[in-house]
Parts: sequence; structure tokens; C-alpha cells
Amino acid sequence: MNPLRALNCCFLSPVDARPYAVMRIGFSVVSLLNLLSLWPTRASLFADTGLFERANQFVQSKTFSLFYLFHSPFQVDVLFVLAALNLLLFGLGFCCRLTGVFTWIWTVSYCHGAYPALSASDTVFRVMSFLLMLSPTGAALSLDALVEKRRGKRPEDACPLVPSYGLFMMKCQLSLIYLTTVLCKLPDPGWTSGEVVGFFLLSVFMRSPIELAAQHPQLMVLLSYSTLAVEALLPFLLWNRKTRAFGFLLGWGLHGTILLLSRLGLFSLVTMISYFCFLESGDIEAVKNSCLKILDRLGISFSSDSSSLARTQKKGNIS
Repeated sequence: MNPLRALNCCFLSPVDARPYAVMRIGFSVVSLLNLLSLWPTRASLFADTGLFERANQFVQSKTFSLFYLFHSPFQVDVLFVLAALNLLLFGLGFCCRLTGVFTWIWTVSYCHGAYPALSASDTVFRVMSFLLMLSPTGAALSLDALVEKRRGKRPEDACPLVPSYGLFMMKCQLSLIYLTTVLCKLPDPGWTSGEVVGFFLLSVFMRSPIELAAQHPQLMVLLSYSTLAVEALLPFLLWNRKTRAFGFLLGWGLHGTILLLSRLGLFSLVTMISYFCFLESGDIEAVKNSCLKILDRLGISFSSDSSSLARTQKKGNIS
């Protein structure tokens, strides 16, 4: 294939806008949860009366953070409230370009403002917020799209098509996270010996240490190697349309287990949300149809009437 044609296919081919919208909504929800997790320690982490000194002039000239400018306890509170409002508007799809930029500014600001307390999840938040800022996230499932329809700028039944560059970069980013993670773990003696999962299940990172890990060391070795195998396979499973559902099952199973058992919930959540960039029109339609069938069995049907959804309660047989 011609290289230029291949690049054009990856970055500029028209795709369904709804995967962008699902990514925007999911990312906004998880970012709000992240903000709420920072709220109790906001004064300690970001205010000038907290644990950390302000970054020196050299660091400030190389990085950016709103907390370099606004760092009194009151100003920190105001920034948090404004960031929460912006994330809510971004999730609803209001002025997506503008709120997307502010979402990225907020993410970079808190990461640079509290850099001694960062974790791996903050890196994923920072990168994904940048890619969402560049992407056409407001073309579907948004207040922006609703306004355009009301003004007659878009047909009611039209499913908007947008360039694929944002989704493609998100897919590459998620794949790189898994591949580099595996490459970093392979030389680690804890992973090569298969002891890491056992230590993790007994560590302070767990909600409650699992004593079963100490009683069955061979099982822990199997789980350690299985984790490495899953992380190595996930990029290939997700890129292949035929194996994508299996990749979702493995990946969400892995991170869902970590989410339920450990205190590393935000990393698991933001990674699971990143899987949505692999969705396609057929996947969304399948989920939509499944939800409609469930609602129909519950006695609720949704029908289109003058471009509006009318909720009707079943009475007897509804055709």
C-alpha cells in the first residue's frame, strides 16, 4: 500500500463520531472522580500552606501549572470548583473545543502542581486529555450536536462522520502503555520469579490483604505470568476486529479485578475508559440494540416521534 494512502487511512478516514463521544463522557466522569479524590488533600498538595514548597523559577519556566499563579487556600478551592464545572460541561458536550482545552489545562496544572504525589494514572489522564482536546468529541451525543440539530444545520437522523486521527492516536497510546509495561517488567526479578502478584495481594495497596496468597505460592506464580501474557496480548487482540471482544473481556477483567481488590482504582478506571477508542459503529449499535431489548422486556419502549423520544409503558402487547 502507498505510505501516504496508509497515513490518510489512519488519520483522515471518516468514522462514526460516537466513539469520540463515549470517550469524552467516560473520561469526564473518571476525571471528576479523580478531582473528588484530590479534594480532601487539596490544601496540603497545592496551597502554599501545604506540604510542598512552590516549584522554583527554573522548574516553573520549564513547566506550566495554574497552581504556580494561584496557590492560596481560597484560590485553590476556586480552581477546584471551576475545574469540576468545566469537566461537567465537557462531559455534557457544551462548547467541546473550549472545555476540552480547559480540561487539558486542568490536568497538566494538577500534575505539575503536585508532582511529588503523582502516580501512573496521572500520566494517563494527562495524555488522554491532550488527545481528547485535539479530537472532534462534540459531533455526537453532546449539547453542541443537539443545538446544531435544533438550528437545522444537521439532519435529525444523520450519524455524523469525523476524521479518525484522534481515535487512532488513542489506540496507539493505549497499545504503547501495555507494550512498554511488559518490556519494563520482563527484566524485573520479581516478575521473572513470579512472586509479584503474591506480594501485591499482601501489600498495603490492597483494600484488605489476601492471606490466600501466602498459602498458595504456585498459584501466585501462575497469576504473575498470566498477567504478563494478558498485557502482552491485549494490543494485538484489541486491534483485530475478530478478537476485540475477547480483548475487552480480558482487559476489563484484569483492571476490574484490580479495581475491586486494591486501592489503585483510578488507574484501572482511566485505563478501562481508554478501551472505548476501539469501538466502532457496529459495536455501538449492538450495545444500543441490546439495551433496547432489555428495556422492552421491562415493559418500556422508546419510539421516535417528531425527532423526540417518547417513553411509553407497556399495556398488553405492543407491536
